[in-house]
Amino acid sequence: MRTEVFHQVEGFDTNFWNGYEDVDFCLKLGELDKSLVFRPESVVVHYEGQSGDDQHPHLKDNAALLNERWLDRIEPDYYVGMDKAFTPAPSFSIRTYADPRLRFPKTDFSNEKAPTASVVVLTRNALESTRKCVDSLLKHTDKRHELIFVDNASTDGTGDFLLELTRQHEHCHALYNQETWVTPRATTWASPSRAGNSSSC
Repeated sequence: MRTEVFHQVEGFDTNFWNGYEDVDFCLKLGELDKSLVFRPESVVVHYEGQSGDDQHPHLKDNAALLNERWLDRIEPDYYVGMDKAFTPAPSFSIRTYADPRLRFPKTDFSNEKAPTASVVVLTRNALESTRKCVDSLLKHTDKRHELIFVDNASTDGTGDFLLELTRQHEHCHALYNQETWVTPRATTWASPSRAGNSSSC
């Protein structure tokens, strides 16, 4: 996602507590007529509950906030019947995405003007999972992209690990919370630190 678009919709709404902030975010993008594209070849493993404690007590509040904000402003793409069958709604708007047919010469990314991205990772007391995440990002991410880690008041040595990581890799940065922040707040808080042209959270 382009950083300027993230700022245009004011990032994730911190009124949500680890739930539906991503849905709200996508709906805000839709209001700007931005394309939301599902790419099935992209696979992300979600380790449930690794970013902090107290993950689920606010599910009803989150759902109520989402419905209050969007229920009368959007139309469904499908209706789900009592038999669990999906029926396309008259407002059905999902389309097959096709890559642009216009091809440009291969871009040379060796110069400093090449597009960059900021990857934001939130962690709390998940040292081993954080190590695996770091190893994967360092292996598969070009060094022109920055990696921002937000430590959520960890007490298991994650902070020390991230400190050493940032000393060894110039494109890695760490921010340290003194209290537990949920994903929307922590991710949006890290936003001013981003130097990339686009963002991935």
